[in-house]
Amino acid sequence: MGVEQKQAKKPRGVRGRVAAGVVATSLAVAAAVAVPAAGAIGGPGFGLGDEAPGIDVPGTGVKEPWATIEVNGEEPKDYYDEGSVDVKVTVGPGDDYVASRILVNGSAQDDWARTDLADGSRVYEKALAEEGTYRLVVINDMAWGDALVPCAECRFAIDRTAPQATVAFDSDEPVDGACFDAERTATIVVDEENFDKNLVSIGVGGDDGFCEVSDWKDDGPRHSTTIKFRNSGKAFSLKVEGADLAGHPIEFGREGGGVPITSYASGEFIVDTVAPVVRVARDKAPANSYEGVDYYNDAVTATVTVTDDHFDAAASAPVINGSQSESEWAQDPADPRTWTKKVAFGEGARKSLFVHARDLAGNVPDEAAPELSYGPFAVDMTAPEVTSASVSAPPANSYSTSYYFYDRAASASIRVFDEIGLGAVSIADNGDGYYNQDVLVAADAVIGNAEATATLAFADGHEFDRDVVIRASDLAKNERYWSISPTGKARALTEREVENLSVFDPSKVYPEGLLKDTVAPRLMFSGAEEGRYYNTPQTVGLVVDELNFPYLQAYEPDQGVLTVTKQEGVAGRAQSSWTRPASSLGVSAREGLSFTDEHGAWRTYDQFGMGETLAEDGHYVIDAQLTDLARNHGTAHLGEFTIDRTAPVVRVDFDNDDARNGKYYKAARTATVAVIEHNFDPGLIRIDTTGEIGVWSDDGDTHTVTVAFATDGACGLAVSGKDKAGNEMTPYKADEFVVDLTPPTVTITGVEDAHAYNDEVMPAISFSDEANFDPAGAAFSLKGTKNGEVSYNAGTSENTSGSTVSYTDFTRDPEVDDIYTLTAHLTDLAGNEADASLTFSVNRFGSTFRVVDADVYVQNNGYLTQSRGVTVEEVNVSGVGSEEHGVAVTRGVSTLELTRTEGSSATGYSIDEATSDADDSRGWALYRYNISAGNFSEDGRYHVSVHSNDLAKNMNTSSGYFERAAGRESVAEVDFILDTTDPVVTDLSIRDGDVVESRECEGSFKVVENVGIADVKVFVDGREVPARGDAYGNYTFRVQEAAFTDRDLRIVATDLAGRSGEAGVSGFRVTTDILELHLAWVVAGALTAVVTIAGVVYLLIRRKKQLSCASPIGAGRGRHAKK
Repeated sequence: MGVEQKQAKKPRGVRGRVAAGVVATSLAVAAAVAVPAAGAIGGPGFGLGDEAPGIDVPGTGVKEPWATIEVNGEEPKDYYDEGSVDVKVTVGPGDDYVASRILVNGSAQDDWARTDLADGSRVYEKALAEEGTYRLVVINDMAWGDALVPCAECRFAIDRTAPQATVAFDSDEPVDGACFDAERTATIVVDEENFDKNLVSIGVGGDDGFCEVSDWKDDGPRHSTTIKFRNSGKAFSLKVEGADLAGHPIEFGREGGGVPITSYASGEFIVDTVAPVVRVARDKAPANSYEGVDYYNDAVTATVTVTDDHFDAAASAPVINGSQSESEWAQDPADPRTWTKKVAFGEGARKSLFVHARDLAGNVPDEAAPELSYGPFAVDMTAPEVTSASVSAPPANSYSTSYYFYDRAASASIRVFDEIGLGAVSIADNGDGYYNQDVLVAADAVIGNAEATATLAFADGHEFDRDVVIRASDLAKNERYWSISPTGKARALTEREVENLSVFDPSKVYPEGLLKDTVAPRLMFSGAEEGRYYNTPQTVGLVVDELNFPYLQAYEPDQGVLTVTKQEGVAGRAQSSWTRPASSLGVSAREGLSFTDEHGAWRTYDQFGMGETLAEDGHYVIDAQLTDLARNHGTAHLGEFTIDRTAPVVRVDFDNDDARNGKYYKAARTATVAVIEHNFDPGLIRIDTTGEIGVWSDDGDTHTVTVAFATDGACGLAVSGKDKAGNEMTPYKADEFVVDLTPPTVTITGVEDAHAYNDEVMPAISFSDEANFDPAGAAFSLKGTKNGEVSYNAGTSENTSGSTVSYTDFTRDPEVDDIYTLTAHLTDLAGNEADASLTFSVNRFGSTFRVVDADVYVQNNGYLTQSRGVTVEEVNVSGVGSEEHGVAVTRGVSTLELTRTEGSSATGYSIDEATSDADDSRGWALYRYNISAGNFSEDGRYHVSVHSNDLAKNMNTSSGYFERAAGRESVAEVDFILDTTDPVVTDLSIRDGDVVESRECEGSFKVVENVGIADVKVFVDGREVPARGDAYGNYTFRVQEAAFTDRDLRIVATDLAGRSGEAGVSGFRVTTDILELHLAWVVAGALTAVVTIAGVVYLLIRRKKQLSCASPIGAGRGRHAKK
């Protein structure tokens, strides 16, 4: 038992009752001894055996009492095993001490013997004999009233009784000796008041890694734990001993004579819950397995291995075919857990092996486990035997006693026997070279049976030795081979013969060869291709795919194989043919062909072939045909191909040979091109020419096409090309010639037909032919209607393409004025002709002009309020060319030349042409200029004039011309100002609904006008008020105060063209009334949601101030507000 002794101190503070709430660690002690709660007890205690002299309490001068406790004259121990113990309590003096009490296990006892010492200390003594646990607390009653001070404490126990224990196992019945086949659990129970698990020793012998010890469980004075023993390869043992806290050994009962047993030992035992592990191994793998039975073709030895910690060899043994093996088990020295036994098996039918294994604990493996048994199996070291053999039918024909050919179904049959059981039977000829690929007889007719029959139907297409080979194997894979002849005789083959089955020696003559051939020969061509043309000799190759072709060459060498049919390479195509026999073919490639036979084997064999060389021109068709010895027929056909080694021939003829000056033709020419060629293709003929090529036409081997030269220019013709076989012709090229279908040109310049001239007159004649000009062919004349043919001064100049005749200026004399006809003629080198003639007049006068509706443009001081068109008329003696008219429109300082249009248009101008009524005898021209209103789309000042250059080269303008009727200079111009835009009144300083705090408000606005302002008027409430403005259109006016009155404002602006524009404001006020202004501010605050009540008060007390209309309340710039 633990012992504890404490000394408590009086609370620090004034003497008397301790203030509530002062608590220290000794409070728990006081509660344990049920000290009355008259006041809080605090302060540290003293340990067991400590001296506790009086201690001054800081700040009070009070000395506390002290106490010590002794047991048997010394410091108390935890445990005592004597009959009784003597307890001595000494209490030292202290201030305010009244009395001492000693509590034993919480109860005060008065039977203590007391002795008072001279120093004021008191000694209390008492003997305690009853077994149990004691707790002593010394408490002093103080003069403070309700203060109790525990000043010493200790704990100890009196224990004179030894602990009692039992050990019990849940299983005490071993299977064999000390072997248990299930886990064991030992339960240890200890009865003791003063128990400590750390004083109990539990020893486990063996492999403690397979033990599990539980935590101790406490139930009052009874304490228990369990130990679980699991499967282990080692023997276990259990030993338990220990003592209680008082040092008494644990007793496990008593021996005879009453001697206590202080140690428990169980003795060794084994826990084995795992059955032995069995493995069966064989020294070789089976040769075959069938329906769960393994078959060996040699003796086999099985090795049985058992692994177990406690193997019972005497009770374990292999069982063979139901009988137990008598051989001995051998234990592995390196691993004592491993035991082995060997069992040998010789030839015989089905066998089986089962292993019975047991350990000392009686554990046995699951009998259904596959590793315990092996079988059934068999050992068969004897190959099968052939008991009979036969061939179903004789051959259809033969060419010698060695080779037999079958053209119908034929087969060989056998019967095979094996005592233990057949595995596979096949029958085939060795000619395929892959005897191990033969088709097996159906498994259900062979496998597992002692006897089986098989029939071989001879396969198609084999050319090798036809000795029939029989192969038979049993279930143990023992094999044997036999051959069979056409007469049904079977003979076993030696190993050497079996090895040679896949080897074919073409020089060997195989006796009794059986050949069945129902597959037709396959014939293939190479070299030339159908539809192709060749200009060199060609060799056509023939390949024969026939397995039995060597036999055909041996017995039918003259059989025709290749037939060539030729048609001559000219029109008419005369025909001839010839044939090549089988003997002309040779081996073209050893093992050059291959196939997969009916057994899935890849086969190769010789390729036979030949080549036929063809060198003469002609069309060839080649046929191949072959009938093998079994009368199977094969064919091949190579369609027509052509050999052409002759080049094409070309001939050219022209239809027009009428040449001028050697090579010039004034009419078209046509050339006929003829190509003589049997294998003709127009796409292979090239004609290089400047002419137009026609369509080819054919007449036998002659092919023609025309080339037309029907356009001016130097002409050429060249022909080249080849035939379908690529033979090139000899090229043709004609001499260059010129075709000129265009007459020359004669041009008169300087004057124009039907024109009049009033200034320089200098006609010129140009004789021209770009390529074929002839100076000797040019002639001209000049005649006047009044003066007849004249010879005015003229000069001639020449160049490479013509010549020019130029007149000097006609004399400026009234007699020269006339209507003249000038005529010229020219003939070129090809004989083409050209003429030219024109009539012109000479005068010295220009145009006159008139503005239609001229008075419109002088009304209203020259202002127009909307755009309109302008019309001006022009009269000219000789007329004006269509490109010589012009209209100029000036707006401000910018002048624009308008574009002439045909008919009416939004912009530009059009011209109506007529004959003037004035002076009909002269036939002057009249032009009416219609200038569209769209040319005047923008406001501004406009100036319009027209001008022209007449046919007499006079430059005419409406801005200044000679008026013939008046005999003086005159003007026909249009000037006006266009204003289509109303004035705009903007930037008003007063807005609808404004409230202005003022006795007189000054307003402002601006007038925007593009031409000019004529008048501005301001109306307030319907009455005009003065307005002042500047040169920039800025105006001001004044409005007088009128409280609680909605005011109206109207402004009217008029420009110089008479157009006007207006602006107005309604519902505004000009006032200094404080209530009206307050109401206006309230409304403004509600609208903006940002004005507070303080702001309103501030507004009401603020000094009034007259503001201009530029700062309306409500806009944040002054005392203006919007209602």
